Amino acid sequence: LRQKSMKIQRLLPKHPPSRPASAPAALRNRASERISRGNFSPPGILPVGCLRYGASGYRCFSSLSLLQGVQNVPNGIKMTWGDGLSRTFHFEWLFRNRPEVLLACGQNSASPLAAPPSSSSAHQATICNDGRSVSIRWDEKSQSTFDAQWLLRFAQPDVVHGQPDKSLEPVPLRSRSGPDAIPSIPFADLSSDGGVLSLLETLNRDGVCIVRGAPVVRGAVLDLARRIGPVMHTIYGEIFDVEAVPDPINIAYSPLGLHLHQDLVYYEAPPGLQLLHCLTFDAGVSGGESTFADAFHAAALLRAQDPGAFATLARVPATFQKVHYQRASPVHLVYRRPHIALNHRREITGVFWAPAFEGPLQATEADAAEYLAAYRRFAAIAESGAVRLKVRLGPGDAAVFNNRRMLHGRN
Repeated sequence: LRQKSMKIQRLLPKHPPSRPASAPAALRNRASERISRGNFSPPGILPVGCLRYGASGYRCFSSLSLLQGVQNVPNGIKMTWGDGLSRTFHFEWLFRNRPEVLLACGQNSASPLAAPPSSSSAHQATICNDGRSVSIRWDEKSQSTFDAQWLLRFAQPDVVHGQPDKSLEPVPLRSRSGPDAIPSIPFADLSSDGGVLSLLETLNRDGVCIVRGAPVVRGAVLDLARRIGPVMHTIYGEIFDVEAVPDPINIAYSPLGLHLHQDLVYYEAPPGLQLLHCLTFDAGVSGGESTFADAFHAAALLRAQDPGAFATLARVPATFQKVHYQRASPVHLVYRRPHIALNHRREITGVFWAPAFEGPLQATEADAAEYLAAYRRFAAIAESGAVRLKVRLGPGDAAVFNNRRMLHGRN
């Protein structure tokens, strides 16, 4: 008997926020630990030598992060830092991001029609506070003062050119082997914010993590889930027991094995994180092992082996559906989307795979032929040992995984 709970993914900052006074102590401690190990380098910010917390918030200072020069150029202001890095900021970009319109709650209060005064000659920039800030006078009545380090974040080449932060890239799950191929964390660790952060970092990197030693009681999975974020209410409720019953409303409620899949892909926004909590698993039971496959890795392999098939699955929409009227609360959910989602850099950001919940393909004859061939190629990779692992959960084990990346099933 397992208990299963759907979750909305909640992303925590990889590094301390600009105002850490409200951040959990564990986040501040983690930052200090990274600095002491000499490997603390927030995305887009140069490594520096000291960390200070106080009423003014999180600040790091070094000669490299201080402004050395500012110059008015057509349409903007060119700024140069201590290491020689230069970046021109457009006047309107600066005006729309001036500190006085950036609220403490994280919102920008500027009107979408906001624009700086039309005379760019009036936009005079002056370095102040020993290079830690720059003041820009918009006209005779108004001016704004920008933090030099805040601007430096948006001057880094990887940010300007949209390069990804390599430290956040997923690592193929199958890159490890042995009994620890699927990472784990003790349930007791999740009593602290630092433990929750470790769990989220593991999920970001590996896609799945097993929490060991969770209470073996019904509903405990909800308490575990709420340590991460709010629980998503679905057509199955917040939580449901997975056990074989006559005339099941879901194939999971049968003794059959389950092919690799993701849950609720017929939703416009499927759950981000999902939890499987094992309550009992008798030693004499044959089968029932949980299977996982890294769909990001499978898609990457498909891209390398057959770029055309990859492009087809990223372009032609599949039909995902849950149409079931013979249940207490009838449902009719249909959603069409490609199996592979890409961002503006053509990186894989999501995979959607649920063969048991796919309706008839709606595509042209040419697209249908390409799609079906690509579909079989991906299925073969996903079911192969190159990306697939299995684990027998024991009572008190809770598998937490990224439902947009990992496929799961059952022997």
